[in-house]
Amino acid sequence: MSVENKGKRRRKSRVEYNMMDSVSALPDDILVSLVSRLPLKEAVATSVLSRRWQNVGLSTMTLRFDAVDFSIDNNLRHYFRQPKEFKEQESWNYINWVNHVVQQHRGEHIEEFRISFCLDCRFSSSINEWIQFALENSVEMLELDFYPEVFIRFEDYTFPHKLLGICTPSLGCCGYNIGFKSLKVLQIRHVGVTGEVLEDFLANCPLLERLSVDSTEHLVNLRVVGSSIALKYLVIQDCDNLESIEIRDVNIVSFIYCGYHSTNLLISNVPLLSEVTVSKEYCQKDFVRVVFTQLSCCLSNIVILKLHIQGAAYNEHPALPLLANLKHLELLVAANYLGHFII
Repeated sequence: MSVENKGKRRRKSRVEYNMMDSVSALPDDILVSLVSRLPLKEAVATSVLSRRWQNVGLSTMTLRFDAVDFSIDNNLRHYFRQPKEFKEQESWNYINWVNHVVQQHRGEHIEEFRISFCLDCRFSSSINEWIQFALENSVEMLELDFYPEVFIRFEDYTFPHKLLGICTPSLGCCGYNIGFKSLKVLQIRHVGVTGEVLEDFLANCPLLERLSVDSTEHLVNLRVVGSSIALKYLVIQDCDNLESIEIRDVNIVSFIYCGYHSTNLLISNVPLLSEVTVSKEYCQKDFVRVVFTQLSCCLSNIVILKLHIQGAAYNEHPALPLLANLKHLELLVAANYLGHFII
């Protein structure tokens, strides 16, 4: 190597060292904030740089355990086609990965804790420990995004009553109720929760503004009632056994419901509700009338309205009320099995 090239390498090394040294000179809280913006595996990898970086990397405030992006259909279909033994091993690999990170974590506060994998009731013990860990670290956003096995169906993971301190006739008060004072966002998919559990979340989480519940068979009735509730955004979708949703005396801003026509929506005294999405399958002929009747208390406030209609019969004279403040209207209409459309 020539003298000139050696000189260039030394100058480049000094520049890189100076840049690294400048970053290392930042206060710990700023470093933790920067590292928290990295993907989880990269954030943890910074812990090998030095003893100080070890503490920084293991104190990341964002714990997103995304092994595979199952929101992409091709990824999910490819995974489910794999042999049973492979999927079983992958589940345990995921469990071990999360356990390792949780056990090594040194932070005292978590902004986001996200679990996303094909997990079910067989892994309840580990999942319970992760949730308790997140709550003890004052988690702000908790997401449990589970995808059930298609060919061999196990029961969904059920959220434990004891972590909520719910009183039941058989168990009495468990007295846990930890860490909910910081929770702002709760998103769950294929998690067994009842209306009682969700209502307890709403009652015990003074900062909870966003709640999303997807694909739970345990939810039958849900009440979102009371001015003390902080909830602003509510999403309920694909809960097959859901019979009714009551929303009353709350300052909710946005409501999204996706499911079957039989679910009764009881909405009253919601002066701030301005964004509504209703998506129903196998709609009755008077779907439009029913929806507008259910939304009658807030029609004058609605700014964004989205109606997704599937399988409804043709209605020649639908009842359309006045929507004085409506600025965005979206209609997604699909034919029923006879090929008929609704206006």
